[in-house]
This record gives sequence, structure tokens and C-alpha cells, in this order.
Amino acid sequence: MEKQLEHPSEHLRNTASSNHNYVTSLHQHLIEHRKQHGPSMEELAERAEWSVKKIETFERYDANPTLNDIARYATALEVRIQDIYKP
Repeated sequence: MEKQLEHPSEHLRNTASSNHNYVTSLHQHLIEHRKQHGPSMEELAERAEWSVKKIETFERYDANPTLNDIARYATALEVRIQDIYKP
């Protein structure tokens, strides 16, 4: 019996949902890492060349960060994403 392929729009929705969940989880792991291991918001803002307000906004629970922002935050933390988050 042939396997029914999922409709393209359903596949896109599932992929988007999966990506969103990954980014949300990664975001939370990075924030927890900073809170547990430092640096302070002020130090991180300086390293990232962001304002403290931008760090506060990034760390809000309902933030919707871009992948560029996540990469910049991780770089400023001096961590590799794969070292602190393994889905």
C-alpha cells in the first residue's frame, strides 16, 4: 500500500512550527546560560555592541529573536550553540 504524502501546505506549517519550537528553546537555553554563568547584562551589552535595553528585550519571555540576534548573543556569551543546546 502506498504511503500518503502530506499536503505541501501542511508540510510547510509543520516545518515552520518545528523551527519556531527550536528557536524558542534555543533562546531560553542561551538566557539560562547567561544567568547561571554570567556575564551581567551590562557586560554582555558591551560585548554584543547592544544597549542594555536591547539585552532586556532579547531576554523577555515573549521575545521573537532573529537567528542573527541569537548568533550575536551567543557570540557575546562566548559559547557555541552546539555546546549548550542539543535538541
